[in-house]
Amino acid sequence: VNQTFGKVLARDADEDKNGVVHYRLQRDMRYISIDIVTGEMKLLALPEKGVVMATISAQDNGVPAMRSSVPVIIVSASEDYGICDIAVNKDTPKGTILGRIEVYCDHGREKEVTRRFLSDETFLTINSDGDLVVTGDFSKNVEVELISELKNGEATRHHVRVELSHGNLSPPHFEERILYFTIAEDAERGDMMGAVNAKDTDAGLAGKLRYCIESHDVPFQMLSNGTLVVSGRLDYEHQRRYVFNVTATDQGQPALNATTQVVVDLLDVNDNPPIIEDAELVYAVSYSDFFGCAFALSPVPSEA
Repeated sequence: VNQTFGKVLARDADEDKNGVVHYRLQRDMRYISIDIVTGEMKLLALPEKGVVMATISAQDNGVPAMRSSVPVIIVSASEDYGICDIAVNKDTPKGTILGRIEVYCDHGREKEVTRRFLSDETFLTINSDGDLVVTGDFSKNVEVELISELKNGEATRHHVRVELSHGNLSPPHFEERILYFTIAEDAERGDMMGAVNAKDTDAGLAGKLRYCIESHDVPFQMLSNGTLVVSGRLDYEHQRRYVFNVTATDQGQPALNATTQVVVDLLDVNDNPPIIEDAELVYAVSYSDFFGCAFALSPVPSEA
């Protein structure tokens, strides 16, 4: 707070007072201020919302005065989700759709997002469907910020790193056609069950893999690094075996993938007590069952 976070710079080709520029906010805002001479902007207070928009005007001292304006977006991100890597070929034409932004930035997808935008859309932009679209020519690696404005008013931030790809020649490869895992039925949500691993001989992002489960009906979750964890309730008596496919996808352009089958067998634990089916047992007995004479007969040897 009360620190300079940015600067607006306007140039006027006129001389004398016609070329002197002053800066102003088009409407008063309690969050930011701007130096009328230098164009430096300061943060006066933390915004209540994660994304705040303002408009800065630059006006000269000529008669009549002339001016121009620029929108300024101030982002107060509550969470920083790290780096998203994207590979782009050098000759990728403008307008090429690279895919959904969630494919590259898979953190925080459970939160409701009202909009996403990039801090610099010279090379990439996000269309209304949430797809990344190429808008410029790539001659070097580029880094931009991805801002996600959430429904609750907060904002999150990803660092998007775009890497020039040198080709994607080799697809991923699983050495095992079927992978087997076992886990006890009393495992809790979040418990790690194991990991899958595929190989890719390409360099850079073309050889970097992400993993996902090709099913939504299993109580397991695959992390992007290949770790398999429990995500739902397990019950040996209900279902003893799960069979599903796992896909490994590289991050080259175009992306290549491979699929393997995963078999998970549950181990039974003693989690069920004996159950007496009858709610109540009633028996009738008579006195004759308890009072009476008991005797035994034994043979008597005959006299010779």
